[in-house]
Amino acid sequence: QKEKKKLKKGAKGVLCEKWIFNTEKKIINEKGEEEKIVVYLKNPIPNFFIVFNGNDIEGLEPIKQLSQREMDYDYKKIATTLIQSSEANVKIINKHRAYYQSSIDTVFISPPEAFKNDLTFISVLIHEMAHSTGHETRENRTFSLSNDNNYAREELIAEFASFLTKAEMGIEITEENLHDNANYLLSWISMLKEDPKGIIKVLDEADKACERLVNNYNILLEKNKDKNINDDIFIPTDH
Repeated sequence: QKEKKKLKKGAKGVLCEKWIFNTEKKIINEKGEEEKIVVYLKNPIPNFFIVFNGNDIEGLEPIKQLSQREMDYDYKKIATTLIQSSEANVKIINKHRAYYQSSIDTVFISPPEAFKNDLTFISVLIHEMAHSTGHETRENRTFSLSNDNNYAREELIAEFASFLTKAEMGIEITEENLHDNANYLLSWISMLKEDPKGIIKVLDEADKACERLVNNYNILLEKNKDKNINDDIFIPTDH
């Protein structure tokens, strides 16, 4: 029998806020089949809840931290150089998440061991760094959660840029990785049905993002060609 979990006496929580921007809806498609689609809400829904530290909950087993594993040397060198060449801050977090926060110009990403392989980690890292090229101090792109097409366009830019950047850098593109890219792109291209010519603008912006990332990478690669890579780059940071 599992031990009942309860808060310790005197435990104090933190009030948190989460906004819901979309929901799923079941529809019947043109083939007469039922499928789920993402519907973006006109008015996002706020949620409030209190979060307690796990140490304040009796009967809760300690959370297992992600274990560090040795990354393939070549991929580690690429990832380290990418991170150090980034114009935005990059923080490795001990959580299964990856995102770019424009308000503080920072990319957050899980350590390599949280991904199915090193190449996937590199791909996601480049995707999030591609978002950072749209910061107002750089390419100044519009990235709005409240506008379906703008959001879809930005995601497409980042994914196309990730693919182009890997190709420019000579990074291996496996069939599995290509399949991941294709699925991601298809999920967002459908959002641009009302603006079919928008894909031309997307590709243009993706090319600019790719050029910026590759130039920064190559400059640092040349500068550090005689230096050893930083072995501590993947130590998770608190956030």
